Parts: sequence; C-alpha cells; structure tokens
Amino acid sequence: PIYNVYSHLVYATKASDVETVIIDGKIIMMNGRLLTLNENAIKREANLYKQKIIKSLSSQQ
Repeated sequence: PIYNVYSHLVYATKASDVETVIIDGKIIMMNGRLLTLNENAIKREANLYKQKIIKSLSSQQ
C-alpha cells in the first residue's frame, strides 16, 4: 500500500521519467532538455579534464 504519495513518487521514479522541471516558477527542464545550462559546453569541458587526468596517469607510470 502507498502511505505517502509524494514519497512514493520520489523514490519509485527514475531520472528518465522526468520530462519537465519547474523551480520557483522557472522552467529548468522541458521535454528532457536542460534550459539553464549548456550541456554541450559542459561535456566538452569534462572531456578536457578527462584527457588531462589520462595524461597525468600515463606520465606517472
């Protein structure tokens, strides 16, 4: 049985179940796409850090 509907929604869903997020009246994500962050820029920067880490690890061996 469901005792707390809100708790059930939070703990029974996956990130892929979320399509739209509204925080303080602002749409943060719509149709699964973030509107407030540049995902491609974040991925590019993360890849640069990854390459630096790989280079650092390979130079230690």
